[in-house]
Amino acid sequence: MHRFLQIVITFCTSFFYIYCENLYLNQWAVHVEGGNEVANRLAETHGFENIGQIGSIDDHYLFVHRKLVKRSTSSSPDHHSLLHNDPEVKWVEQQVSRKRVKRDFQETKSSHMSFQDPLWSKQWYFDYVTLLKNYFVCVKS
Repeated sequence: MHRFLQIVITFCTSFFYIYCENLYLNQWAVHVEGGNEVANRLAETHGFENIGQIGSIDDHYLFVHRKLVKRSTSSSPDHHSLLHNDPEVKWVEQQVSRKRVKRDFQETKSSHMSFQDPLWSKQWYFDYVTLLKNYFVCVKS
């Protein structure tokens, strides 16, 4: 029964991830001037945790709210408003999970490989296997 429940939960999570437009995270990017101490105080005031500065961008911090689920199909306007309405916050944005898509060549009826190089058919290339066979020569001492 436990295994069946895991499979159902995995399926549902995968379904929402694939078919939902956006998956909102429990993280906010926040622009606060005044340094890390000000960001820590502001995060604590509103129930967030300051994870730290975002990369090398000055005065931009990543806040996390641990009482929210990590991924949700709906945004959290209440928590967003807490930060947005604070006068010390210059800018805030709830983070969204991005879907990864493999980029690959997909041939369609109208797309065919055509090269503008008139000498393309006269190109030569290394036969990798033959090259390796000729390169590795046994030396006897």
